[in-house]
Amino acid sequence: MQRGVSKSRTPRIHFDTFANRCREADPSMSNGQSCSDRCRLVTYEGERPTEEGGSTGRRLLLLVTCLFPLFFGACGSLKLSVQSEVPHRDAEGKPLPVVVRLYQLSNKERFQKGDFLSLARSDHKVLEKDILWRKEITLFPNSELVLKEERKKGAEYFGVMALFREKGKAWRQVVDLNKLWTLSVKIKIREREIIVD
Repeated sequence: MQRGVSKSRTPRIHFDTFANRCREADPSMSNGQSCSDRCRLVTYEGERPTEEGGSTGRRLLLLVTCLFPLFFGACGSLKLSVQSEVPHRDAEGKPLPVVVRLYQLSNKERFQKGDFLSLARSDHKVLEKDILWRKEITLFPNSELVLKEERKKGAEYFGVMALFREKGKAWRQVVDLNKLWTLSVKIKIREREIIVD
């Protein structure tokens, strides 16, 4: 009599469960590409796994790609690193601190079109309801400040401007938050410009 062969069962992985976890982690991503959408884009190159079938490889890929942003903060929190690489200097060449303003914006048009003086003097008046979050910091020469902030509901863009003593061409920058995978923004302040990685 032939003995039956015991087969190990592949753990069931439910796509909708992880999609819901993504939405719970970041309810603000109602517009644009959501975390669960990212899961679909990555894992749907092959056949969608089912409860009873589907390869172990596809199931594992689904698990990893959906849980990765939950563990590493791609869906809920915004990590900001603001670094002064080249000192802001006065007329005599002495290093100076520089005031940097950080924004979470629902729309980027007013921020991009506003002139330096108007934004510096009355950014609330210029940007109006576009501002969902604002923080002003003073960055000292050769220093770095790391912040972790909640992404506000409806925030589509991250804006940064530096109140340089003599403004250069790159005194402001805008980042589309929906195009970031990890919601991590690195800001480098040089003598008269802002560089965003």
